[in-house]
Amino acid sequence: MSYIRQIINGQVIKSVNANGDVDAIKSLLEGKIEEYDEKASGGKAIEHPAKLNTVKFRLVENTNGLSTSMKIRHLDPAKTSNDISGAIVGKFDVDYDLTTKCDEAYLAGDSSNR
Repeated sequence: MSYIRQIINGQVIKSVNANGDVDAIKSLLEGKIEEYDEKASGGKAIEHPAKLNTVKFRLVENTNGLSTSMKIRHLDPAKTSNDISGAIVGKFDVDYDLTTKCDEAYLAGDSSNR
């Protein structure tokens, strides 16, 4: 399992574990992104920058009617929904067996594209 460390304005925001296409997620995030394997844990939390964002997506696989959701935190504000969908669709799983990739990705609560 890989971890992603995000650095914004010289501060480490939060490290997250990532199962899936880590390179696709790294391309969406704001600031400097480092990938690493955890060797130990500990330390203390620091203050976060004033402006952070979180976007929640619904991932759908049409053939078997499977769906799940995922949150992406601290997105680069310059990224569009097309950038995000392009990085997610076909690259992340919607089932527990880790065998079925999503066909579509929607902003959670957005029904305009269906």
